[in-house]
Amino acid sequence: MRPLEELDDEQRAAYEERRARLLPAAAAAVSRLGGSVTMADVAREAGLGMSSVYRTFASKEELLEALLAERKELWLEIWQRAAARPDAGAALVDAMWEFAELEHRDIGLAAAVRDLAFRRRELVTETSTLGARVLRRAQAEGAIRPDVDYDDILRIFLMLSAIDAEDSWRRGLSIYLDGLIVRRPGDTA
Repeated sequence: MRPLEELDDEQRAAYEERRARLLPAAAAAVSRLGGSVTMADVAREAGLGMSSVYRTFASKEELLEALLAERKELWLEIWQRAAARPDAGAALVDAMWEFAELEHRDIGLAAAVRDLAFRRRELVTETSTLGARVLRRAQAEGAIRPDVDYDDILRIFLMLSAIDAEDSWRRGLSIYLDGLIVRRPGDTA
């Protein structure tokens, strides 16, 4: 595919139309099939030919990057809401619950974009930076253990992703969060 800036208005409109049709179809196919999804699966799901898929996304990796970009926007919204709250400890805990809910709402898609995000961390630098900032603020407030780093937060989501039973992942996150929170005399669990 030629770079977007080289497309005329008609070609750009056709590209945008295909992309708008392919991304939801790709999300549905990845949700169902996980990382083993093929471009043929996406074409079938979208009701388009293979040439249309490859005119829009040069590879499966490029398609997954587009899905990751969409998911990254959701991740950023969660961290931005957390960063705007005055109580960073509660904001961090609430954000982690939101992330877990998002992950478990669509495990196949979440796993595929998460795997790509771990392989290509540069694609999610903004998200990681903001999440780490919320964590550091919560630690500075004395709400979260000082020995926790942002990678610890990511690790819990990797562990939780292996748990597909509804009550089990919720219980796992609850126990993990109890271990993060600094308890003061007189606090109740």
